[in-house]
Amino acid sequence: MAMNGNFFKLCNVMGPYRNLLSSRFILPSYQPVATLKHSLEERLGLSPKPKRPLSVYFTFMQQLRPMLRQKYPDLKSPEIVAMIAKEYKKMDPSQKSKLEEERKNLYKEYSKAMINYENSITDEQKELIKKAKRDEAEKKLKRMERKSRSQVQFIVKKMLYANITASTIPYAQLKSLGIPTRPPSAYSLFARAAAEKRGSMKIRDWQTNMLQKWKALSDEERQAYETEAAKSMKEFKESMRLWKERMKERGEDESLSLAKKLGSGKTGSKHCSE
Repeated sequence: MAMNGNFFKLCNVMGPYRNLLSSRFILPSYQPVATLKHSLEERLGLSPKPKRPLSVYFTFMQQLRPMLRQKYPDLKSPEIVAMIAKEYKKMDPSQKSKLEEERKNLYKEYSKAMINYENSITDEQKELIKKAKRDEAEKKLKRMERKSRSQVQFIVKKMLYANITASTIPYAQLKSLGIPTRPPSAYSLFARAAAEKRGSMKIRDWQTNMLQKWKALSDEERQAYETEAAKSMKEFKESMRLWKERMKERGEDESLSLAKKLGSGKTGSKHCSE
């Protein structure tokens, strides 16, 4: 309960920002259990694992984003993030210091909660959690494989109407086996979000423009994209590990060799593995 109390204090410090853009919009209050999605531990009938507290900037963004989305429904995520970053920069230093202090207190309590949590579960329960994580990753890999196989016909048709290169054939082969696709980088996520506004601008000019905008972003503005990209990359590496294990079990040595070549760029394909 102490941890929740500190979070309420953390949100209350943001009082001056409740009417940041309009007095009609009020930031949502913190809800300790504000999601219908249960954690892996809860689905196994175990106590939920303590959640790491958000950074000061992400706390600020989490509180402000719903208000901005409501007021500016036509704005894309990059524009919303940019607005939040600007408001964060304008925050009074004393208010920011209070947020940082409260976050430190939250993290101390989180660390204590993690120690208690680790001591409260048995070795058997830890193994159960590990197995459940492996099973979930395996299910995800199977879904990806089924989806990939349904896309093979499209890839083959595309090959018939395009120049067949040395890299296209192995790519289609690996795609049919459900090889995970490398997730986009932080910059790619940023560029994709703004792709609709390209209009008639030539692709090379648009790419140059987006790169300049990306370089001009502050660390706070980039953080959301980098966090999402890092999370996707972590999931990708785990999926690749499981995919390679499955290929070894099937005796797909040739496919593993192709994946290695694609990853090293020897075939010239943009599809890479880890």
